[in-house]
Amino acid sequence: MTGVQTCALPIYITGLRFIDAYMQLVRSKTMPIRFGYTHYFGFEANSDPVSFYTRLGDMAGMGSDFLWMTGVGLSNVDSGPPMFCSTMPAPPEIKKREYCRNAPGTEFEKGVYAAIRARHRITVGHIYADKGLDYMFDTVERVMKDDPAITLDYIRSRRFSSDHCGFYPRPDQMPKIAHYNWMISCNGSIVERSAPWLKTYGQQYAKWISPMRSLVNNGILTLYENEESWGNPNSPDTYLQGAMFLLTRKTKDGAVLAPEETIDKVTLMKMMTTWQAQFFDKEKELGWLAPGKLADFVVLNADILTVPEQQIRTIRPQATYVGGKKMYEAGTGNQASPNQASRD
Repeated sequence: MTGVQTCALPIYITGLRFIDAYMQLVRSKTMPIRFGYTHYFGFEANSDPVSFYTRLGDMAGMGSDFLWMTGVGLSNVDSGPPMFCSTMPAPPEIKKREYCRNAPGTEFEKGVYAAIRARHRITVGHIYADKGLDYMFDTVERVMKDDPAITLDYIRSRRFSSDHCGFYPRPDQMPKIAHYNWMISCNGSIVERSAPWLKTYGQQYAKWISPMRSLVNNGILTLYENEESWGNPNSPDTYLQGAMFLLTRKTKDGAVLAPEETIDKVTLMKMMTTWQAQFFDKEKELGWLAPGKLADFVVLNADILTVPEQQIRTIRPQATYVGGKKMYEAGTGNQASPNQASRD
């Protein structure tokens, strides 16, 4: 068996009483994971996001070692195909279905502007295609122009991020992403989800789908993203099965999309562990095992770095440890006895 250091779980929280449930786990010292979350309460079913984020103080980092807020989520800047926000040409009946929620002058874009100007950290904004990211950068630049106190150094220090990589970033967006120290999280199975739309938009856009190698080569902090367990019967059986798309770029029908964008196993592991710590602004606490850091790790049933590539999809966790204490063991279906986190 082999051990891999893990980071907390970045995700957005919606609904009315989710926080109550997690706080109950924290207070009773039974929280089985570290949960760095982003919320988008101000954008979810809220008619006045400007007032919400103008009044809400900067809460990024607030919380405990088990549950803390990473920043303000933007809900969905666009949606899934073909309801995304794209510069890719397509037949009129397809283009009219595209959805650019943060286009200039919209109430949503005004809310994003207000959030950035009120000094919130923007994390995990749902962006599926490239034009939504263009609009995000336009908003950032408008804030910097209107408020000289919000400098490039400040924007870079907040480590804004967006997710999914369905049809972005474009090659010409890479320098600007790096310029703003923007982080990108890319979904492995998004390769499979986006592939059918190449028939509509063109095979030349395959290199826009989760372009992991280009992101890394451009010095952009790139994270692995997983959203497989949402009750979808087509979801992979294992966490690493979804990641296989990034190692092979091969779809279920055997097509290989933009093979130059594949990554190796070491890079994938960094995207899942050490680089994740930077997303949470917790490099001192998380990311790898070392004296003084939180002793969180998962024990796998095989060594991902040495098994044949096609066997990676079958790797499963045997146990998870939080603060050096076993919280889950395969075959039992139960978490271990609750314990307060400890440090090495």
